[in-house]
Amino acid sequence: MDKKDHCDYFQSESQNVKPKHYCSIPEHNNQFTCDENGGEWVQRSSWGIDPPACEEAQWTRDNHLGNSAMHGEHEGYASSYNWTIPNDIHENCVLRLRYNISTADYDGWGFDSDGEFVDAASNGRQNSPVTQDQIVEYYGRRYEMALNTDQYGRTFQDRSHQFEIRERPDDVPDDAVIHNLNVRGKRGNIVQVYPAVEYDFVPNRLHTQVGDYVHFQWTGCDTNPAGNDGEGTRQTDRSNIAQMDTQGENLPVDYPEDPMFDDARLMSRMAFIDQENCANGDVDDEDVTNCQKLNAAPTPYFDGGIYRVNRTGEWHYMCTRNNNFSNRSQKGYITADDTFPTWAIVLITLGVAAIVVGAILGGVALYYKTHPRTFTKV
Repeated sequence: MDKKDHCDYFQSESQNVKPKHYCSIPEHNNQFTCDENGGEWVQRSSWGIDPPACEEAQWTRDNHLGNSAMHGEHEGYASSYNWTIPNDIHENCVLRLRYNISTADYDGWGFDSDGEFVDAASNGRQNSPVTQDQIVEYYGRRYEMALNTDQYGRTFQDRSHQFEIRERPDDVPDDAVIHNLNVRGKRGNIVQVYPAVEYDFVPNRLHTQVGDYVHFQWTGCDTNPAGNDGEGTRQTDRSNIAQMDTQGENLPVDYPEDPMFDDARLMSRMAFIDQENCANGDVDDEDVTNCQKLNAAPTPYFDGGIYRVNRTGEWHYMCTRNNNFSNRSQKGYITADDTFPTWAIVLITLGVAAIVVGAILGGVALYYKTHPRTFTKV
């Protein structure tokens, strides 16, 4: 939302804190049609958890699916929300994403006589401030507006995604931060994938601290449109990680001096993504046994595992498959800082030094007080 005036309303109406109803016949989503079709309008209790966060959305140009103006302290990042996964282990979770169409031509927060929010049910009312293909006068002439009232006061682009929440591994401390490094987008150039985007790592700039953990995992697909541009077997999405020297380059570095992972076998696994039964010699780029194009990956989903950040540094990486002109620049980097920033270490050091000096001076003063004759002149 673009303002937080109504946060209290939305938070109090959430099923986190308030019981909600549903129809025993799933295709009916309101009590009237549920009753009319012989269904039962059933109440389900609240989830009994804190109300959801209500925050002002990052600014973007209207009807623009690209980057936002600001993301934290950085400009030019895709709009996003930093979500801490709830501690609720379950194999069947759903994330529902929606956005609403609104207009300032009427009071959408209480235009109805009963003071309720306006929705599509207001269409066609005599006192409606907007009407379908409305005729207006402007400087003595009449104009027909391209106005579709069905698009006002409604939820638009309802997207749902199913996922599971797994238990934290026993060897990862309860208070440790785990960053999820994933891949977004799909096969195809920017026109073919719209309204999605081309391949990209998420986050493509990951800032960590020593002691954090990173879970390397991403999904792929075997059912993309057959005509979409890309490398490897048609209709498939595959990604890997190969380290580079800088973001401006387009070739990986064999055995880099400062590898992302201490184990060379892990470096190889991240790049080879568990492929087996690879063809020998030259094979067609789309051949399913061509491991050089990542075609032989056992599943579209790759779980690279969870690894602790053990040292400071900065590491750049790329996907070797999705970096041609049509699917360009699937790259990312990871930085790792000390648990305490430099200024904090300096401040702590100065504080400790002050305590030591104070203790010495206090000891000297106490000695003077308990031995008054020690320095008496004769």
